[in-house]
Order: sequence, then C-alpha cells, then structure tokens
Amino acid sequence: MGFFKKIGGFIKKATKQISFKNAVSLAGSIDPSGVVAGLQQAHYEQKAGRQAEAEQMAYDATQPVRNVVGGLASKVVEDFGRSVADGAKDGLGRGAGALGAQIADNTIKEWFKKHWMLVVFIPLGLIVLFIVLIKWLRPTNRRR
Repeated sequence: MGFFKKIGGFIKKATKQISFKNAVSLAGSIDPSGVVAGLQQAHYEQKAGRQAEAEQMAYDATQPVRNVVGGLASKVVEDFGRSVADGAKDGLGRGAGALGAQIADNTIKEWFKKHWMLVVFIPLGLIVLFIVLIKWLRPTNRRR
C-alpha cells in the first residue's frame, strides 16, 4: 500500500508543476501521427489571425483622427520650423562664439594644469639670473 501511495503522491506533485500548455507541447513532440502538433499549429494560426484583425480594426478606426491631427501637426511644424530658422540665424552665431570661447578657456586651463612648473620656475629662474647679473655687472667701490 505504501508503494502505490508514493506513486500517487509523485503524480499529484508532478501535475501541479506541469501546465496544460507544456503538456500539449510535450505531447506534440512525442506524437508520431502529428495530430496534436497540427491542432496546436491551427490554434496558434487562429490566435494570430484574431490579433491581426483586431489591429486592422484599430488602425481603420483611428484613420480619420490621424488625418485631422496630421494636417494640424504639419501646419504647426511648418510654422515652428520657420520661426526656429529665423531665430537660429542670430542664436547660432552667438552660440558658436560662446562655444569657441569655452573651448579656448578649457584648453588654456588644461595647458596651465599640465605645465604649471614651467609657468612658476622659468620666471623665478629669470628673476634670479637678472639679480645675479646686476650684482656682477655693478661697479664696486674698491680701489684698483
């Protein structure tokens, strides 16, 4: 009695984990006559046909609205494009100038970050050299 009870428990557990859709797919792959696979394929084709029909009906229902909205949108876009083009003539020149100035500022800043030693030590070296030369060339008060 315990053996059959275990088999029944296994079957009950397995049926909870396997869905009907998976069972039909598995049966379709095992079925030598192809009946299950043919039924399954027909179901999928019917489902795809209903979906395509629903999409076509939705498209046809919105066609008049799209025509009106499309006409208004094209007029708005045309007016907007004209105003943008007029504003771009002035703004583009100022924008390009501002962009060029920003690029030049960043370039100079990065150059100074990279060559800060040259900027600091070369002028200091020149100042020291100038002081040494002045002291060396200055006449002394010694008698000869």
